Amino acid sequence: MSTFLKNLFENEKPIVFHKIALSLLGIILLRSFLENFSSPLNSGYFFPPKEIYIFFPIYYISVFLSFALLLYFFTKRSLTRILNFEIKIFLFVLIPPILDLLITSGKGDHMNFIMATPNNFIYIFLKLLNPLGFGGITTGIHAAAYLIITGLFLFIYRSTKKITQSIIGSIIAYIILFIYAISPSFLAISQLLKTGQTSAANAYQQTIENSWLWMQQATITPISISENINALEYFSDIPMAQLFFLTMSFQLFLLFIIYYPKLWLSMKTNLRPLRVIFWFFISGTGIFIAKNIYADLSFSNSINLLSMIVFMFLIALNIWLAVCINDAEDTEIDLLSNFNRPLIKNEFTISQWNKLTLFLLFLVIIGVSTMNTNVSFLFIVAQLSYYMYSSFPLRLKSNFVSSSLLIGIAAATISMAGFFLVSPDQHTLAFPASAILLIGLVVALISNFKDIKDFTGDSSAKIQTMPVFFGLEKSKKIIATFFTFIIIFLPYILKIKNMLFLSIILSVFILYLFTKKNYQEKYIFLLMFIYFFSLFIFYK
Repeated sequence: MSTFLKNLFENEKPIVFHKIALSLLGIILLRSFLENFSSPLNSGYFFPPKEIYIFFPIYYISVFLSFALLLYFFTKRSLTRILNFEIKIFLFVLIPPILDLLITSGKGDHMNFIMATPNNFIYIFLKLLNPLGFGGITTGIHAAAYLIITGLFLFIYRSTKKITQSIIGSIIAYIILFIYAISPSFLAISQLLKTGQTSAANAYQQTIENSWLWMQQATITPISISENINALEYFSDIPMAQLFFLTMSFQLFLLFIIYYPKLWLSMKTNLRPLRVIFWFFISGTGIFIAKNIYADLSFSNSINLLSMIVFMFLIALNIWLAVCINDAEDTEIDLLSNFNRPLIKNEFTISQWNKLTLFLLFLVIIGVSTMNTNVSFLFIVAQLSYYMYSSFPLRLKSNFVSSSLLIGIAAATISMAGFFLVSPDQHTLAFPASAILLIGLVVALISNFKDIKDFTGDSSAKIQTMPVFFGLEKSKKIIATFFTFIIIFLPYILKIKNMLFLSIILSVFILYLFTKKNYQEKYIFLLMFIYFFSLFIFYK
């Protein structure tokens, strides 16, 4: 028994993360399979693919990570020991569907989230302690929860030998489960405050009905709750998946920071915030176009706000993933042009860098899966455009014409993604074709300025960027001319005549920034942000 307990609570055997991930996925999908019988849909079909492969995994992974952070906070034990222990006790999540089928003689018992108002949070928090069930929190769920909490208590106690600390950890574990159980209620709070309702379920239903998600689906397949009672259940899983995607991602980054602080500090210096903000503006053009076409888009709706946050986070993730891929391909160039990159400074090994790339790829894949079909597709197109731009065998960045074209395409697709995120009309032609051409052309022309700082490395590697092809000083003048032309004539094309004077002033500044002896890219970005922001303000 002592050997068994030691292997359970003190196992320091090196972990392989993909094995932990696959084991966890196996538990989750087996639980999903059993739940089709213990808590079946009214339709009688298996759960929808998005629920099985997206919502369930994101939810359980997020819970798993919450417990991992809890154990670290109370024990400060190694990640190896914590994960080796936690993956074993997580087998308890298989208990609810089995126990509920046994208790109900094979009929099963419906499982769902709890809807609560802020006024009755404490009441429900205490009532949920009752192991006999509570409207969607079945006896089997209670059994699994108490077994997991007991396991966490024992791990903390064996690690610290402190009973008080172990009890407090167990109480916090219960609070974590409670927060997950009532999580849809948080999205209903704004509607409750706005309307003065007393029913969180009704408020949440109204929040969904006023969301982009509902309006977009209505343009494809008109939905009536009275005709299809499963519609609300189906749609509620999507915002919940987005919410848990954010909590899962935050917790993964937090664990990375805790256990790999040196790698985090190195990675933090390479997050390229200016590029991320630039692509925020590009996506904002699509959102702005939708707002001008459809007027009120309910940005105050909590589910819409959640979708917007996930969307912006995905833009950042896509940029970081593209950076990781590009840096791995550009080590020879960066040795001459970018000495502070993590790989050049040997702060990451190639193996660690590849794992970081896979980690970001995992988050991108999961994240885009929570968005609507159009947004998901456009994100994938943008990311693969950057992959063809950076990576062998194509590596289309080796010629400034093909590289500009790809970046222009990526810009158009990201702008379209912003549009289809908020647009009630999801038809392909709902996005103006003229906007695709204009955005793609503008970004393609100005994108060449990013190659100025890499001139030395690109020249050595014989990468035919514009500065290498035409020469550095001549290219600065050409690119500055592109910027000047766009800054002055874009307001004219968009019929924003009251911005022409500001455009002339900004064009003079841009010429100065390109031709000054000490060229600094960050000031070019800053001026672009001022210009883009001005366009949004002046356009009517």
